[in-house]
Amino acid sequence: SGERADLAAAPTGGAAGGSAGGSLVSAASTREALDFFFSREGRPFREFLLDEVTRSVDTLSRDAIAQIGFRVGLRGQQMPALLRALAPPVTDKDRKVVENISRLIEFLLGDFNSAAPTSGSVANRSRQLAQLQALLPVLREYAPSMREFGLLLVTRLTEKQASRAFAWAKQSIEAGAAA
Repeated sequence: SGERADLAAAPTGGAAGGSAGGSLVSAASTREALDFFFSREGRPFREFLLDEVTRSVDTLSRDAIAQIGFRVGLRGQQMPALLRALAPPVTDKDRKVVENISRLIEFLLGDFNSAAPTSGSVANRSRQLAQLQALLPVLREYAPSMREFGLLLVTRLTEKQASRAFAWAKQSIEAGAAA
């Protein structure tokens, strides 16, 4: 359907595409969901999801930074001040956001029974591969909009880190001026 200049300009209609042999998520239902998600009507949901995904990625990156610091022997005040400012401790509320976004992603991917362990059998993997192959044309169709959504996510994460860095710099300057 070509490049889309705006997330709200989503393709309409088109061939529904085939189902992946009884899979929970078909190309047609994926296209319908993406039509809504990238439409004007989907904007509030898109904004909500962008906020939640941003918070989740931020939380996971802060947790990763803390784990790396811990593994190399940096703890608490030993961690450089700027790094502490860029990666504040992860809260229970942060962990809840990650848990919720994980559940939402599982649901959107059609994993309605994610709590149930899967065997990983060859038949199961073949079914999943067939499902992904059926979805590829739809994903390619929406690639420009998904790429733009990804860029918005990166922008929000960058803004969050820049805000933390500026707050740290301001605090450092004020502390130096007071001394």
